[in-house]
Amino acid sequence: MEKEDLAGPIYSVAKALSLLEEIGRHPDGIRLSDISAIFKLEKSSVFRILETLENNGFIIKTSSPVRYMLGLKLFRLGMSKQSAMPFRRMAIPFLKELRDITGETAVLAAIESYDMFFLDTEDAFSMLRCSVDLSRTRPTLYDALGKCLLAHNDDEYIVKYFKDKTQLEAAKNTGRKVDEIKKELKRIKEAGYSTDHGEKEAGIHSIAVPVKHLDVWAGACIGIIYPACRYTPTREKELIEKTKTVGRKLAEAACLMK
Repeated sequence: MEKEDLAGPIYSVAKALSLLEEIGRHPDGIRLSDISAIFKLEKSSVFRILETLENNGFIIKTSSPVRYMLGLKLFRLGMSKQSAMPFRRMAIPFLKELRDITGETAVLAAIESYDMFFLDTEDAFSMLRCSVDLSRTRPTLYDALGKCLLAHNDDEYIVKYFKDKTQLEAAKNTGRKVDEIKKELKRIKEAGYSTDHGEKEAGIHSIAVPVKHLDVWAGACIGIIYPACRYTPTREKELIEKTKTVGRKLAEAACLMK
């Protein structure tokens, strides 16, 4: 009996957290019926969880049409967590330097489970620029940053990554064989940088380098994203070198911080 009493609340909390994650994937909001269909739960059960989350400020409900979106409380919690991260705070000057010397949007990214997320960004000043959403994760094979993060993980992690059904499916969706992707990751690790020429998102290029000093990797990468119209082979080489330079400086500072 005691186990059943514990199971109920724990299950409800887990389900509420899953609903929050799903709502977070829909910036414009998601309908109750859609959430019910995704989780294969009765609408009444979903509604009770959503109502509790709404009453506590974690989500908001819009009208005409009725949709559910993440609330400001989660935003505040996220920002307080980010501001409390010493590495993120320490990296801000380097992001600004990278933005200033390249003229492009600079980003700092890390990996969580098998997804990439952005720790911080400094947008370019140009009218035509790329921006990122700090609240969302994306597959690691999405662009140069994700591939850089994946490439610099250890061999055991990469083996597990390609055994995961979701990631294996994502890899297949690139139109390339897993062995080809593994070879590219090996090249990225050896070269110390990765590039992307709009393979996943047309019109957007990216460059990334690991935050790594000697053999110590900080578990993050720094890079830039920029419109394809500003790409030339010569400019890309220059951008790679500039990104490497800032990446080395950030890595050295991260090692000193430890």
